[in-house]
Amino acid sequence: MMTVLPARIVLEGWQPDRRLSLNGRARGDGANHWATRSKLTADAKALVFTGCWLKMRRFTRARVTITFVYPNKRRRDPDGLAGLVKPILDGMVAAEILPDDDCEHIELTLRARVEPGRTATEIELESI
Repeated sequence: MMTVLPARIVLEGWQPDRRLSLNGRARGDGANHWATRSKLTADAKALVFTGCWLKMRRFTRARVTITFVYPNKRRRDPDGLAGLVKPILDGMVAAEILPDDDCEHIELTLRARVEPGRTATEIELESI
């Protein structure tokens, strides 16, 4: 059996649009129309696809850790951030890094960290 080493994908300066978060979806200002969400999701999925495609590492089952790096200490709830994860996982499936994003194929951990002056999304995958 081939051993697959951990992979780390860092999307510097990027995070999914906050309107994709579960809190952002509750806004009633019209900015969250289904067509807007669809475009934001497609854009995020394409960016993650490109970042993953460059790695070209495939996992059968993986422990996926997604860390959102924020430049300030504004309060963020992990449950609100959960909606940001979907386009990221969909992008990894489209890039064929993961066979599927269901519970059979991934264990998911979501984190947020503050680093003044830095915005990023860090994706770590480890074979399980």
